Amino acid sequence: MTSVALPRCGGLFICEFPELPKRIEMPGFIKPQLATLTSKAPKGHQWLHEIK
Repeated sequence: MTSVALPRCGGLFICEFPELPKRIEMPGFIKPQLATLTSKAPKGHQWLHEIK
């Protein structure tokens, strides 16, 4: 665990966080994910739709 002191209302508030993963370098290229044309939007609560 990692403890961090954060300012809060003039005092310090101690928060504990699980260990963070080690940083790695970004790859030189990331293949884009392209949209796929469908006849209907997917159903379910996990989907968000934006009308443009």
